[in-house]
Amino acid sequence: MEQYDMLADLFARQKAAQEARGYQFPMEGQNAADYIKSHTLHCVDELMEMLHEVKGYKEWKVYDFDDTIDNKVQRTKAKEELVDAVHFLINVALALNISAADLYLAYKNKEQINYNRLKDTRNYKKDTE
Repeated sequence: MEQYDMLADLFARQKAAQEARGYQFPMEGQNAADYIKSHTLHCVDELMEMLHEVKGYKEWKVYDFDDTIDNKVQRTKAKEELVDAVHFLINVALALNISAADLYLAYKNKEQINYNRLKDTRNYKKDTE
């Protein structure tokens, strides 16, 4: 039985959505540069919007962490903003001709490097990537 690839499904869905908007992948030249720049900035913006929904992110403000209803509402809003960021992140990958499988393998390779860095306390701090 074949395993369902959720990441590949997200890439396929996002590619179809972008193609419905008239974009073609992979992109080349100035069109690629402009698209990548724009969608990277949109991704960062969505991540900042997500951060604004995270209770406690402002260190100078007092928060009521006991309000479970408010906590749930804010987590739901934060998740929506994170999903928006993922849309733009996948768009950038598509423009760079990076597939879901490519991204997964690159992640695994970088993960191994990061684990090696955890062991190398002489040159790396424990809480960095």
